[in-house]
Amino acid sequence: PAHGQGGQLMRRALLAGLSTLIMGCAVAETPAPTASQDNTAITPAPMCDGVLTQGGLVICTGAPGSVFTVAGTKLTVSDMGSAQFGISTSAPSVIGWSHDSGAFGDLAIAPRKDDYREISGFDCDKVDARSAEQKAHASRSWVKKQEAFASFNPGPGALEGFVKPSDAPTSSPFGPTRKYVGVSKVTGEPCESTSVHRGYDMATPVGTEVIAPAPGVVVLADPDLYYEGG
Repeated sequence: PAHGQGGQLMRRALLAGLSTLIMGCAVAETPAPTASQDNTAITPAPMCDGVLTQGGLVICTGAPGSVFTVAGTKLTVSDMGSAQFGISTSAPSVIGWSHDSGAFGDLAIAPRKDDYREISGFDCDKVDARSAEQKAHASRSWVKKQEAFASFNPGPGALEGFVKPSDAPTSSPFGPTRKYVGVSKVTGEPCESTSVHRGYDMATPVGTEVIAPAPGVVVLADPDLYYEGG
């Protein structure tokens, strides 16, 4: 009987050892996931950089849906992981940014120097609305433009760059201060007006094909805007 009990104990020990071995093998066949196997996306630390000059562009990267504040303006990060901020042409030498995670920093902004130009031969009334009818027309156009500017497309923005809308020479870049000298077609009186050019002009003949500089959605096309014409 003693021999029988010893045999039973040994069999139990062998079975227990075999069970432990099998369980160990099962665990070994399913190794713990490594960092490379982890499907969790690594979110980059929030950061802002870009074309850091007056009139340039700040590009911030962070988790989609998070919020940056750049120079006091709140920006929500798009699904593509970026938020963009246009720098004023009169921006100070340093602007700050912060993120809702607590990250923050300063951006040194380089000054810009734009040309001063005098342009003669303009119809004064197209430079500066004068009569009551002209002012009403300009006011209606302004409302249309403000409504268009209020729309927002959450696409890539400037991240994919731009192409020239036409193979034509530049007649006036963005930024110069322009003095217009002309004569009113209504009164025949001379006039002068000075403003900063906020567009980019190209000189092309009538009928030239013009393409979109980037993918997007047309939100305003009106041939009767007072200052822009067609």
